[in-house]
Amino acid sequence: MKMYLCTALYNVANKGAAMNDASVNLDFRAVSVFDSVEEPFVFRHVSLPIEQLLTTALDAQLEYMFQRPVDEIKLDLQARQNRGEKLITTEICDNFCPVLGCQGHSL
Repeated sequence: MKMYLCTALYNVANKGAAMNDASVNLDFRAVSVFDSVEEPFVFRHVSLPIEQLLTTALDAQLEYMFQRPVDEIKLDLQARQNRGEKLITTEICDNFCPVLGCQGHSL
C-alpha cells in the first residue's frame, strides 16, 4: 500500500508525468518528518498542497488518497481553499494547521 501512495503522491507532484521522465522538475515541497538531531524525536504527518491537488491530481489519485468519491473530494478541497486553507493531510492529525501543516507529535 505504501508504494501505491508514494506513486500517487509522486504523480501529483509531477502533474501526472511518467515516473521515468527525467525532464520532470518536482515542485512538491515536502518537509522532513524528523527534526534535527539536537531536538527530541518528533513525527510529522505528510501535508499536501490543496491548490496542487485541485489542479494536477487525477480523479483516481484523489479517490485513492482520500477514499471517497471524487466529486465530494473536489467540493471539500475547493471549500477549504476558499476558506484560506493551504494544506491538507490524509491522516487523522490532532495537531494539524491548514496553513503550516502538521505541527508535530512527540513519540
